[in-house]
Formats: sequence, C-alpha cells, structure tokens
Amino acid sequence: MRPGFLLLSITLAGILLVSGAPPTGGEEAMLPGLDSLEQRRLLLSLQEERESLQQEFAAKEEKLAIRELELKTLETEVDKKLAQLQQARDDLSRLLEAKDEVEAQRIQGLGKMYEKMDPAQGAVLLAELDRELAVRILAGMKAKAAGALLENMPPEEARRLSTSYSTLVED
Repeated sequence: MRPGFLLLSITLAGILLVSGAPPTGGEEAMLPGLDSLEQRRLLLSLQEERESLQQEFAAKEEKLAIRELELKTLETEVDKKLAQLQQARDDLSRLLEAKDEVEAQRIQGLGKMYEKMDPAQGAVLLAELDRELAVRILAGMKAKAAGALLENMPPEEARRLSTSYSTLVED
C-alpha cells in the first residue's frame, strides 16, 4: 500500500467522523455531506487513487495468470521431453544389450575356432590379440584347449593372460 494512500485514507476517515457524514458508497452521495471544498478534493483524490490501485491490481493479476499459464505450458513440454529422453535411454539400453549379446556370441565362436586350431599356431595368434579379447576367447574355450594354447605361448605372455583371466573370472 502506498504511504500517500494510507495518509489520505486516515484523513478521510477523520473528516467523515468529524463531519458526521456517513459513507453511502457513491461519489455524489458523499460529496454533499462534506463541509469544505478541501474535503471534497481529498475525497475525490482518494477515490481516484483507489481506482488507480484497483486497475494496477487487476493488471498484475492478469500478468500473473498469463505467467502461470506459460509455466504450466513449459512444465508440460519439459515432462514430454523427459519422457522422450527416458524412452531414448531405454532404447539405447536395449540396443547395447543386443550388441553385447552379438559380441559375446562372436567371441564364443572365435573360442571354438581356436579350440580346433593347432595349439602352437593358436598360441601365436592369441598372443597377437588385444589382451581383453584374448582373455575373453580363453574364457569361452574348454579348459583343456585353453591350457594347450597357454602351454605353447612364451611364459611371460602365458602369465600375463592367466593373470588377466583370473581377474575376469573373479568379476
């Protein structure tokens, strides 16, 4: 509330009490009961101030309603985007699972191929592979065939792969 409005309100209340004129609600009804021109001016000023404040209040309420509508619209859009992101995440998870499954099947197939190779030749090829891939191939092989491959490798390489294999099995 504006300080000037409060002062005018108090002044008007005092004038009405002193003059004995009861407030009847209309401008014309209040004006005849006032004794002086100054009192009438104060009353008119108060009424104008009141109307101005009511207009400001209505404008602010309208702006607030528009803002609330905008926020609800944005909230709806954000919820839709979140749902789309969750769907994309779920789709990606399914694709990654399918990729991992295909990869595991291929490595299992490689393990079967290495089982059928000559152990000396398989050992040379296995030693050339990436350690993680070599360990995964060993893990997919029968123990006897994997042992034969490791036996035909240089001791340091066999130790390295065995160590990596033991940590893979523990995980």
